[in-house]
Formats: sequence, structure tokens, C-alpha cells
Amino acid sequence: MFCLRLARGSRPIPLLRGLLLAVVSGGVGFLLLATLTRALTHPEQTTPAITQLLWCLLPVAATAPLAAACSRLATGGNLDRSLAASGNGSRRLAGVAATATALAGAFGSALALLVFLPLSDTVVDLVADERATAPRTPSLPLAGTVTLLSVVPLVSAGSALAAHRLRPGPTGRRAPGSPLPWRWLRDGAAVTAVGLAVELGADRLGPGRQIEPPGGLAPVPVGVLVGWTLTVTGFAMAGPGLIGLGGRLLASVRPGVLRLLAGRGLEADAVRLGHPMGLVCAAGCAVLAGTRLAQDSGSVRLEPLTVLGAALILFCVVATALTATARAHQLRAGTRATMAGFGAPASLLRRAALLRGSVLVGLLGPLTWAVAELAASPLH
Repeated sequence: MFCLRLARGSRPIPLLRGLLLAVVSGGVGFLLLATLTRALTHPEQTTPAITQLLWCLLPVAATAPLAAACSRLATGGNLDRSLAASGNGSRRLAGVAATATALAGAFGSALALLVFLPLSDTVVDLVADERATAPRTPSLPLAGTVTLLSVVPLVSAGSALAAHRLRPGPTGRRAPGSPLPWRWLRDGAAVTAVGLAVELGADRLGPGRQIEPPGGLAPVPVGVLVGWTLTVTGFAMAGPGLIGLGGRLLASVRPGVLRLLAGRGLEADAVRLGHPMGLVCAAGCAVLAGTRLAQDSGSVRLEPLTVLGAALILFCVVATALTATARAHQLRAGTRATMAGFGAPASLLRRAALLRGSVLVGLLGPLTWAVAELAASPLH
């Protein structure tokens, strides 16, 4: 009830964030229902159905960082102070954020079911396989439907709860388990090196067991796929360290006011922006790897479910990065007010923001290309 009252008294922008989560949850729920329908339509094809359902875990996982970023942006400031004044601490705030996120996800899942039921015949036609015969309109099992539709709300709520448990406390100290930027850089580099070693080793050992990606792409050996996953995961983990390193280099060697302001800003936002930007770079690596596989396959069938899943992943990754950037801009309000009190011109802050963006693109862009080339070389 408290979450509903907060939603009723919210401004349009927080409501739009909740609507964004609902739309993403609805899209992933629709994808899961379509995959379940495909499995019921072709019961004789057990392995492709299980593989397709496993590939659906990627869009489900992509909703977790988006839910965490939206939850961090929605709470904070006045809401934190209001709950503290009423005798409620950080646990109450985490519970409110998790409940609100779960409600948005549940609304999206229910909307997905309402949209999917009238379109079930069309979905069957889209995923039909000419080699198999099956009933035209399979009935969805109640238990399986409820289970699939509850996955995204639960994942989103857990992500929002974890995001608030790991947020900085009132003294400025970070909760246990959150690493500093340099620790993330060390761990991410180690995971990336292990992933490259596993990928290259699996490629030299031979094809082995292979998994067929969706969309008619060329089959990929399991070892290569595991190594590639570790590589891009390590690259995403190293995001905070890379951004912190870029800020440190920018503010070194007798910096002026502009470089000092931009460099210190990057260092302060390293942990906050590192993982979302790392996910964007990992998505870029995945796009390049998919392009290499498409070139090897010769002819690629762009299945509707594959296109929907890829679009959901890219949308979640980009929306997470934009939401984290908005959160960082929100937290720099005090710095902007202090600079304005000192008489700093507004153009200085704009140039510092432009310089920070240029450093991010110049640092992460070439690294994304290099890691993608290394990760995709055994797939070519």
C-alpha cells in the first residue's frame, strides 16, 4: 500500500521509469511465452526447445542491471530523508524499492499475457516448423505460465534489493562486497585472461560438443562459448577500473581546471558508471561475434524470437547506461551548486561533461574492438 501511495504521488518521470520496467518485463514475458508455445507446438524436438529456453536467460539477466539502475535513480534524496525522519532506515527503503520494482514487473508480465493470448495463433505460425506436425493452438499450462511470468519480477526485485544493500551508507562508506575500482580492474582482467585461455584452448582441442545459437547461426563449441562468456564478463567487470584509470590519467601531469574537474568527476563516478558502461562494451563484443558467426553461416534466418531477444538485450543495456548516467548527474548537483557559488561559468561544467564523454569513448571504444577481435577469433 505504501508503494502504491508513492506511485500515486510521484511525478511523471518516476512513473515513466516504472513504465519502462513494465515494458521490458512484458517483452521478456512475451518472449518466454512464445518459447513455451514453440516447445508445445513441436513436442518431438526436445533439444532445440531446451536450447531456445536457455538462450532466453540472456534477456532475463539483462533486466537485472536495468532494475537496479532504475531503483537507485527512483530512490534517494527526499525519499531517503523522509523515511529517516519517520523512523525507517535503509532496510525499509530497500524493501520499498524491491516491492515497487516487483509490482512494475508483475504489471508488465500480466500485460504480456493479455497481449499474447489473442496472438497465440500468429505466434504459432511464426515459429512453425514445416518438418513437424503439431496441434495448431496448444493450450498453455497454468503452472508453467505462472512460473515463467514470475521470473522477471522476482529477478528485478532481487536486483533492486541487492542494489540498495550495497549502496554507500550515510558516512560515505560502501557496504561490504562492493570493490573499489582498482580491485574491479584486477579481477576483470583476470577473468578476461582466463576466458581467452579457455576459448583458445577449446578451439585447439577440436570442435567437441556444439551448441546451435538461435537464428540459424553456425554451431559453436561449448568450450569456445564458455570462454567467450568469461571474456566479455571480465571486460564488463573491469569497467569501473578502466573509467577510474581514465580519470586518473586525465587529471595527471599538471592539469588545468578543466582537466582536473573532468578527471576527478570520472574517478568519482567510476564505480557508478563502470558496470553499465562495461555491459555496453560487452554487448558490442556480442554484436561483433554474432556478425562473425553470420558470415560463417552464409545464410542466416532472422527468426522473430531471436530478433525480439536481441532487441530486448540491447535495449536493456543501453537503458541501464543512460539511467546510470542520469543518476550520476543527479548526484553531482551539489558539486554544480558549489562551483556556481564560486562563480564558475556554466560553460566550464558543460566542457567538463563533454571531456568526460570523449575520454569514455576514446578509452572504451578501442578496448571493445580489441577484446571483441580476440574473443571472436576462434568463432570465425
